[in-house]
Amino acid sequence: MKTLCPLPWLSLSTESQRELRLCCHETREETSGVFLEDFSSAIDAFNSDLFLKARQKMLKGEYPQACRGCFRLEEKTGHSPRLEYNTRFCEEFQEMLKLTKEDGTLKEARLAYLDVTTDNHCNLKCRMCRPRYSHKIMEDWKSLGWDPGEKEVRGIDIQKSQDIYQHSPLLEESFSHLRMITCTGGEPFLSPAVHTLLNRVIESGHAPNISLRFFTNTTLIPRELESYLKSFKETHLFCSIDGYGKTSDYIRYPSKWATIDRTYRELLKLKEEYPNFTLDLHTVVQAFNITQLIDLFKYLAQFQGKVPILPSFTRVDSSLPLDPALIQPQLLKKAQKDFVHFIEKNQDLLQSSHREFHEREIKNYKALLTDTLTYNRHQEFLDFVIYAKKLDKLRGQSLEQAYPEFKLGHAQ
Repeated sequence: MKTLCPLPWLSLSTESQRELRLCCHETREETSGVFLEDFSSAIDAFNSDLFLKARQKMLKGEYPQACRGCFRLEEKTGHSPRLEYNTRFCEEFQEMLKLTKEDGTLKEARLAYLDVTTDNHCNLKCRMCRPRYSHKIMEDWKSLGWDPGEKEVRGIDIQKSQDIYQHSPLLEESFSHLRMITCTGGEPFLSPAVHTLLNRVIESGHAPNISLRFFTNTTLIPRELESYLKSFKETHLFCSIDGYGKTSDYIRYPSKWATIDRTYRELLKLKEEYPNFTLDLHTVVQAFNITQLIDLFKYLAQFQGKVPILPSFTRVDSSLPLDPALIQPQLLKKAQKDFVHFIEKNQDLLQSSHREFHEREIKNYKALLTDTLTYNRHQEFLDFVIYAKKLDKLRGQSLEQAYPEFKLGHAQ
């Protein structure tokens, strides 16, 4: 059935306050109101309204509104996280469908995938971030008089999260079925709850059957990483990098490119030592980087196939004025031209290593660039400038210096 996704059958995903969601990709219009600690068993969690209603819709040939992002992505590119999960969990999903009643209720629960944002502990204040995912950016919002709203950070408690991930009976009963764990943040390498959870999995003896994924800001390597590399079936690191050099410094304040570059090169050395270690980049495409991303691609190309020379792309999803469609059309057309030229120049490398990944992301990024021109909103560019300059004043940064191509004097 074209609307099926395995996650409502075999995955639990948490927000930074441990609130359950269908997955980390979902388009959220309201909070679920149910939390990891509300359940002592996996079957109770999976048969709660959040997951039951999603399964019911999918079994009827419909999809939940929260899932529309994946289906729109499939229409434009032919790829989506949903399709990837269907491939990865095909065997487990077929088993779970056999254990599903006509009304969508599960007869038995087998938690195969755990996707956790444990808290908002972070060392950065990325410009596209929000307090739910960084306690540091909350400091800036307060300084600017911005009210995130009670729901944004209510319930986030680093110590409480650590205690729950240490003692949750739901997790304890599920380790034997787990096949993959994804840890996001905040910065997961700084989260006590992440390390508590993973050490608990290692102690259970089931880590050799489990693939581990991290999304990290690439500013540090925790001492625990080598233990994870030795213990888990495989470890896949997504380095969240949104630009090269000064672009990275501007977006991911207060990180420094020299630190990110050094950390990335150290991770590449670890990759050579551990064959079960995979390294990729993940980039949030936004108004702050779309005119300069080509510099990041050139940086990656120097590693000559050790890693993909393109990141996986995600378009920014924010209520802030950060969408790349706010940028002037002539600059977006130049970004298109530069990307085509880069692909032509590096065709041999793109074909000889990570070919399937490159083909997918080339198609993804081309579709994204086309979309920014088709639905361009450059008349709202000033809103983006105002937002940027408010943070500039607080941080001692300069939009004019970081992005001379914007020609701000004329834009205003």
